[in-house]
Amino acid sequence: MRALFIEHDHVSKGGPIWRAFEKHGYEIERFLVVPESNYAAPNIEVTFPNFSDFDVIVPMGAPYGAYEDERIGKWLLPELSKLKAAHNAGTPIFGICFGGQLMARALGGSVARSPKAELGWYEIEYVAEFAGVKTPIGGLLGLRRDEGRGKLR
Repeated sequence: MRALFIEHDHVSKGGPIWRAFEKHGYEIERFLVVPESNYAAPNIEVTFPNFSDFDVIVPMGAPYGAYEDERIGKWLLPELSKLKAAHNAGTPIFGICFGGQLMARALGGSVARSPKAELGWYEIEYVAEFAGVKTPIGGLLGLRRDEGRGKLR
C-alpha cells in the first residue's frame, strides 16, 4: 500500500502522521510543494505526482488559505482539480488542516478567512469510520483562522 503525503511548505511536515501510516504497512512518498527557497514567493509551477499511483492521499497543513488563488493559484488550482479527480475515482483522502480546506473547496464547498482566530477544544459529535472501524471523536484541539462551508454526503 502506498500513501502520498503532500507537504505544502518546508515547515508543515507530516512526520508523526506518516510514521503512523508506516506502522500500518504503508509505503510513504512525501511530496514538497513549495521548497524553502520559494517560501516568500510561493506562487510557483508544480508538477504533482500521479495521484492514481497511490492508495491514499494525505494533503497536509500550510501557512496559506485554500482561498488564496492570487497568492498560490499556480499550484493550488491544479491540486484542487487532482484531489477532486482522486476523490471521484474512490481514492481515500485524509486532509489535515489546510488539506481539509482543500477538500472542502475541491468538493464544491467554500473556504474563507474567519473573522477571528479560535484556539481551544471543540466538541465534535461525529463517528468516523475508516477501514471498517468506527471511532467516536470527542474533541479536537485546534487553532482556526479559516472556515469552510459545504455539505457532507
